[in-house]
This record gives sequence, C-alpha cells and structure tokens, in this order.
Amino acid sequence: MSDQFDLYEKLNGPVGGARNMGGTKQVAYAAPIGWFATIADLPAAPVTLGEYAAIVDDHIFEVGHNFLEIYCTLDKGEINDEPNGETDGRSFTSKATLFLPGAEKEKFGFANAANNDKWILLIPMPDGTVRQIGTKDFFAELLFKFGSATNKGGVRGFMIDVEAVGPDLIVYEGEISLTPAI
Repeated sequence: MSDQFDLYEKLNGPVGGARNMGGTKQVAYAAPIGWFATIADLPAAPVTLGEYAAIVDDHIFEVGHNFLEIYCTLDKGEINDEPNGETDGRSFTSKATLFLPGAEKEKFGFANAANNDKWILLIPMPDGTVRQIGTKDFFAELLFKFGSATNKGGVRGFMIDVEAVGPDLIVYEGEISLTPAI
C-alpha cells in the first residue's frame, strides 16, 4: 500500500562545513497577480518530500511584464513562517520583511500604488533557495512603513512587510523573468 506517508525520510542537519547563513539576499522579486498569464503551481501528485514544496515550472507573464527587483539593505531581510488553525485544519502564514532605503517620490508612489494590490514575491536566501510568498489562490500583501530616522542615527526608508496565508510553504525553482514578456 502506497500513500503520502511513504515519502517521509530522515531529515539531517547541515553537513559539517556546510554554510547555513540566515537572512535573505539583497534583492527580492515582486509582481502583481494581474501581470501573469500563467502562475505555476506545486505538482498535483508529488512523489518526494521536495516536490511537496517546490514549484519547478516558470511563471509566465503577460506581454510587457516581468518581475520587479526590490533592493533590501544588508541584514534587514527576513522570512518567517508561522502555523495557523487547529488540529486537522492547519495552514501557514508566510511573512517577510525587506528594508528599502531612501525617500524618493517614486518609492512613495510605489507604496501608494502597491498598497492594495495582490502580489507574488520571490525572495532568495543566501544559499540560493528562493522562497515564494503568495500564490494564484492566496495572494501576498505588501505593507509599507516609512521612517525618517533621526539626524544622529538610523537610515530613512520603507520597511516592507510581506504576508500571505496558504496551505503550503513554497520554494520556487523556475526562471525569474526580469525582461518584459513579448
């Protein structure tokens, strides 16, 4: 008899000498849901534990659209996943924080325009694993907090909180398209 429980296997910690740096890389990728022609999904019939979490197909954009790059100050990017629900009805809330320095009017405009849109974000971690927050069924939200800092310290800019609820924690292995689709 074969079922999903045949997939469980021993899970080890990092192998001696392996790098396991925390945080995120300094560039994340974002696109509003309306820019996609096709949003890839997890496999319908996963065979391995990794397939339960990995989208391997590419997200396809409508003509003229692609992922936007969002810079993040070093050591200010973070991803945290939390459980939701109760016994026999669990899900996850995936949260990320990115700090976008600066106070240019274009950044305020982005905050205004993106504030109530629905998003998919791809956030690379230092080891190259790319986490996806938001899906075609459970969108990510972007929440912007601007701070001016003080004359003596800090840096002014936008703390961008990213949040999505859904049934799965997702790793994205498809192409990150940075040129407009034709």
